[in-house]
Amino acid sequence: MGGDLCLELGPDNWHRDQNTAADMLVSAHRLLADEEARRTEGATVIPSRHSVTQGQEQRGKYVRFIITPAALAELGGVKDGDWAIAHFRQIYHNEASIVFLFKLEIQGNGPLVFSEVPEELSRHGFSVIGLVKGGNQEAALTDALSNAEALASYLDGETLPILDGESDPLCETRVDFVLMRSADSSWQLTMRWGSRQKLWLCSTVIAETSPASVRLGPDSAELSDTTVAIVGLGSVGSKIATSLARSGVNRFVLIDDDLLQPDNLVRNDSDWRHVGQHKVDAVADRLALVNSKIEVYRHRVRLAGQESATTAASATAAMGNASVIIDATANADAFNLCAHIARQSRRPLVWLEIYAGGIGGLIARARPDRDPEPFTLRQAINDAAGRIAKEKNAISPETGANYAIERSNQSPIIATDAEVSTIAHLACQLVADTLLEREPSRFPNPAYLVGLQRQWIFDQPLQVFPIDSHDIGSWTSDSPMDSSTHAAGLDFVKQLFEDLVSRGKTDTAS
Repeated sequence: MGGDLCLELGPDNWHRDQNTAADMLVSAHRLLADEEARRTEGATVIPSRHSVTQGQEQRGKYVRFIITPAALAELGGVKDGDWAIAHFRQIYHNEASIVFLFKLEIQGNGPLVFSEVPEELSRHGFSVIGLVKGGNQEAALTDALSNAEALASYLDGETLPILDGESDPLCETRVDFVLMRSADSSWQLTMRWGSRQKLWLCSTVIAETSPASVRLGPDSAELSDTTVAIVGLGSVGSKIATSLARSGVNRFVLIDDDLLQPDNLVRNDSDWRHVGQHKVDAVADRLALVNSKIEVYRHRVRLAGQESATTAASATAAMGNASVIIDATANADAFNLCAHIARQSRRPLVWLEIYAGGIGGLIARARPDRDPEPFTLRQAINDAAGRIAKEKNAISPETGANYAIERSNQSPIIATDAEVSTIAHLACQLVADTLLEREPSRFPNPAYLVGLQRQWIFDQPLQVFPIDSHDIGSWTSDSPMDSSTHAAGLDFVKQLFEDLVSRGKTDTAS
């Protein structure tokens, strides 16, 4: 006899002034006596105060079958004695192999796809065909299927379903997984291993997939109907995209022409699996694994760069149709274009910057007719920062220009991932507040300078300077043109063409 004893006394109810070692010996004797009585006399189950977590139960179990509540409910629709076709995805990790059920084909019904399992998982694992047997099975049956030969013999005597409209039943040699419900109603997944001569009993884990509102609150449902356009998918943009996807945003417009380099991994939200991809694609893949409902519209475009008119127009049109535009480039040219699109389409614009050395950053928001228009607000920010710096006799730091869209002729800014993440996540809260149109807003000012170190104008970390501007400025992109001005412009263009035609005729005659 050996092993641990689960005594009546433990760290949670032990009191040093009341309990002694003698109490532990008495408890151990009582436990062993009850165990012996149960073994020899068939006594009832011994009461136990021992409880383990799901994680403790799965220690040492390599193959784990994850079943979502939606899949669990649909499996009940397989009639007693009938077979259904199941489509699994298996992903191998160093310490565990995880199996997901993502589609079920029940005879007489169309295929059922479980949307909780992201389609993107298919890129990271293997698709496997399996069978589901309806009804509770006798314990003797599940115990008898201890090897591949026994399973093949059992399947050979069953009437199996048709796979994908083929004329022949699903052949047992194509079956890698068999899912049955045991006598106690728990689902048991059996997997062929290696050369198919060995069966492996998977450990079943009932997944917890509560609605997002349970953890995030009711705001997540409202965010799901919004579209966010992000320009620049570098260290800041990638973090913002992932955070907003976790918060409930389902639709994104991603714009960036840059490739993900190994050096980017010190701050970018992607990893080595995405090196060499366009950052837009790397972030899109990441989002698809975070939120299975994600829709991403990708534009591998360099805004304010050399692009065809058609390509640039497609990206800018998508930005103008978004619920909010985020400039995560810290690039003046990109900001000018984003600001122009925001004014013309009357869409909110959120932008941010990280100051070199990670000493702090800036977050700002311009909403049509509620905040100063982007160019006016930018000037107000520069004026306020300059005024504060002058009062403190502080030298202005180098800005973080182009940290999100880095070029070969530019040096990246120095800032840690934690410093970049802090400013990025503050910007995420500003974006969410904008999308939800909260009244009153949680951010009473349109811009904030946030300190992370005792540098420049900041006396200590987390010091904040709110910035406001009473000058809203005009949110109309262009002044309306009167009819006389419009007519004069047309006459001017017409005269230009007539002069060109006349000049061409003269050159030909000569």
